[in-house]
Amino acid sequence: MLPPCETRSPHPGEWGAGPDVGPDVGAGGPRTAWAPWSAVDRDLALLKAAATVQAQETVSMCRVHCGAPGFAAVERLNAYRGLAHAYQNAGGDNELILYDTARAMADLDRYAPPEPGAGPPDEGDLRSPRVWLFLARDVERRMRDRLAGRVADARAAGRDPFTAWNGNLVLAARTAVACADRTMLEILVTSLEEGPELLGPVLRLHALNWLDRRAGDLLNEGVVPAGVLDEVWALRAEVCDALAPRAADLAAGLDLPAPITAPAAGILPGDGG
Repeated sequence: MLPPCETRSPHPGEWGAGPDVGPDVGAGGPRTAWAPWSAVDRDLALLKAAATVQAQETVSMCRVHCGAPGFAAVERLNAYRGLAHAYQNAGGDNELILYDTARAMADLDRYAPPEPGAGPPDEGDLRSPRVWLFLARDVERRMRDRLAGRVADARAAGRDPFTAWNGNLVLAARTAVACADRTMLEILVTSLEEGPELLGPVLRLHALNWLDRRAGDLLNEGVVPAGVLDEVWALRAEVCDALAPRAADLAAGLDLPAPITAPAAGILPGDGG
């Protein structure tokens, strides 16, 4: 359980009306500093960056769990990994997209941060989708506020825009990632509410993995207390235990074509693979 705290974010951040974008941008288009792809559609550019990172991590994990066949050049997992790796840059450089998203967040350029509010809902139960969203929105707001403050302080001290931002690029990238995480969790919670029951444990596992993966930022921003990972790990074990007997149903539910589900070339019938 999470303890109550003084400032939280019960509402999602959303792209809203921001300050005047200036004469160099078409009507309604966002200003950009580094990534022209964000000028076309900032949300899609950010989600592309997040999706390609997730795809590469997923394929890499699959290769490891397949053992030696997963690393054989003849297997399609290598092709998937290469494609995901290429799209870290193709279709817009992920790093520049993160920086430009963070700049827009700091400047409130067609972006409204999640609003602070009361303590976490559902008594801070990490099984609750409302708590996942609460934490994601809170860490996004806190990081955005801190980034904006640091850049403003640098500018007030006489630093030029390049120097002011160059000293805060790590925080900028992580702030944009927090925005992407919150957006994806909102999509996930909608799917949890509207999708089939079988999908529920998979989405809960994804949310718990997010808590594990972003624990450093959540702890650094004071969003969760020390020791939260013990609870995350215990809950993840529960979800995995519930999912294991249903693996065949999950695979069948994906309705994948036979070539995709065929055993790896290095695993022959009778090998116990």
